[in-house]
Amino acid sequence: MKRLFYAVFVSASGNTTTTVGLDLVTLNIQRGRDHGLAKYPTVLRWCTGVAITRWSDLAIVMTAENVARLKKVYADWTEIDMYVGINMERLVPGAMLGPTARCLITEQFVRLRFGDRFFYDLGGQPGSFTKAQLTQLRRSSWSRLLCDTVGADFSAIQPLAFFQPNNVFNPVTDCSLLPGMDLSVF
Repeated sequence: MKRLFYAVFVSASGNTTTTVGLDLVTLNIQRGRDHGLAKYPTVLRWCTGVAITRWSDLAIVMTAENVARLKKVYADWTEIDMYVGINMERLVPGAMLGPTARCLITEQFVRLRFGDRFFYDLGGQPGSFTKAQLTQLRRSSWSRLLCDTVGADFSAIQPLAFFQPNNVFNPVTDCSLLPGMDLSVF
């Protein structure tokens, strides 16, 4: 699982001076320690309720092979770094994350959404959008925004722009057929 990222430094005269390898995994582990992040077993328990009391308990969320790998690196299961632990977990079915990473990302999005009293669809604040304005905002899409702003040569796109086009579920569609916003309500 070693990933190297290289940076090439260029001097003021424009000459390449050095190539340095950076190990992103190690960098992320160190950042977690520098910021005082809780260890993996603590976060696992907070997120999932799974309490780890010995190495064998980790089999609940990761393979025996990954537990063995951790035993080679960590003297004690209580010292597993959060970044390492969440990357060793089995993936949640239908997801690209394990249960702890999914919990942390969900928690972050929930706090961003509901912790911001000025979030765009919360009412009751000075400058809040009206219901008619929110209706129009919800009609908008990234695909439509691209249609409206890219230029004349851009005339078709799949409705779900962040997903690959698919003739059945996400066919490339003429821009004129994608719903747009009625800006008169603003």
